[in-house]
Amino acid sequence: MARWQGDAVKAHAAFNVARGEVAKMVEQEPNSAAPLSLLGMIDAGLGRKEDALRAGRRACELLPISKDASMAWRSRLISRKSTRGRAKKISPSSSSPR
Repeated sequence: MARWQGDAVKAHAAFNVARGEVAKMVEQEPNSAAPLSLLGMIDAGLGRKEDALRAGRRACELLPISKDASMAWRSRLISRKSTRGRAKKISPSSSSPR
């Protein structure tokens, strides 16, 4: 919220607090993609590019897009474009992840 409001100091402080909490989660669950992914996004917000990339890569190793049901569903939606370039509507009963 602070970043959106243009308050860089407050945003940086909030990212640091969040990073501390998420880092604890990563310590508790080192093989879980979700907290690693979140840590990567927080590091990116803090300008820690190399740390962000490392966390993101590790998260993808643990849960590749091909195994992430929500990402696979989105990829399927994007790949089903009409000839006019708009995504076709996919009925929930036939293609939503269960």
